[in-house]
Amino acid sequence: MSTRTPPGFQLALAQTGAVFLDAYRELHARKMFWIALGIAGLIVSVFAVLGINERGVTLLWFTLEIPFFNTQLMSKATFYKVLFASVGVGLWLGWASTILALVSTASLIPDFVSSGQIESMLARPIGRVRLFLTKYLAGLLFVFTQAMLFTLAAVLLIGIRSGDWLWPLLLAVPLVTLFFSYLFCVSALVGVWTRSTLAALLAALAVWGAGLAVTVTDNIVLGQRLSVQRQVSFLTKDLEATRLQLTGLEQGGAEREKIEPVQEGLGRRELELAKRNESLETWQFWGRLTFVTRTIFPKTAETKALIERWAVSDDEMARLMDAQDDAGQQNSGPFADRPTMRQVEKINRERSLLWIFGTSLLFQAMVLGAACYVFSRRDF
Repeated sequence: MSTRTPPGFQLALAQTGAVFLDAYRELHARKMFWIALGIAGLIVSVFAVLGINERGVTLLWFTLEIPFFNTQLMSKATFYKVLFASVGVGLWLGWASTILALVSTASLIPDFVSSGQIESMLARPIGRVRLFLTKYLAGLLFVFTQAMLFTLAAVLLIGIRSGDWLWPLLLAVPLVTLFFSYLFCVSALVGVWTRSTLAALLAALAVWGAGLAVTVTDNIVLGQRLSVQRQVSFLTKDLEATRLQLTGLEQGGAEREKIEPVQEGLGRRELELAKRNESLETWQFWGRLTFVTRTIFPKTAETKALIERWAVSDDEMARLMDAQDDAGQQNSGPFADRPTMRQVEKINRERSLLWIFGTSLLFQAMVLGAACYVFSRRDF
């Protein structure tokens, strides 16, 4: 028995495809697309000129001796994975390219609803929600194309340069696209609501900045809580040892002159422990508050960090951090000690995918739902 696609479905598919291609061609024709590709080509060239040997990092024919970046401590594959995660994703795809893409796509919805183009579209038998989502997906394809071209070129150059074909790095393409979608949905909502390109761009940047600020704050609070917890654990053990010492002196019939200093020390330790426990309760309260706030925002930083988490194993990361410690690299962040920083990084690497993707996609669904509602109810 043969099955045929219903004519109505074929018509809807053709209409959606035409709108999608029209929106994508509009974005593709803009100068920003080619500017971004040109910059991406320059960034990719970094992978062609940088390498690693037993002494340090090589730049063409020159060697820069770096104690914690050499083939004695890490393989070439690990070096290029860390380089791609930090430069390719961290600096280019996750920052500069995203900003350029937001600038390019911010006007997609406002220009569409403000021009006479929308009247001709609405005159066709195509639903408003489908029309809006088609435009939205065209913006995402714009970013997907740029990320794919950059990542594929980087993987090929790394393979030619080192002999290691790091195909898992291609996971950066869907991750960067997903990361961008968290911001673009905000831009689309504000764009259809205000019809202003500037407002759409600023709203997306504001949500991005607020989410990063909340993430940094949560990490600072987490680091302080872990530090105080370690102090409480040390004081508790020290207090128990002091109590045992005092008990031994009293049972052994020691002189009062020997007992009194230990009693005074015990009192000071008890007072200090009480203060530390009170401080711990305060940091735990703020930790719960900042974590709940962090959960509400889309996980932009956490989504980008997954490429490093999946590409660089825990053992490789541990060896790299040990090498940095041995080389005397000190943390310049808000934490008092490097063990605390490493513990915070370990906790962040172990965040569940359900928390990272689930809460972010829920945020996106709510924002897109509001945007579809405004687009469907508005008179143009």
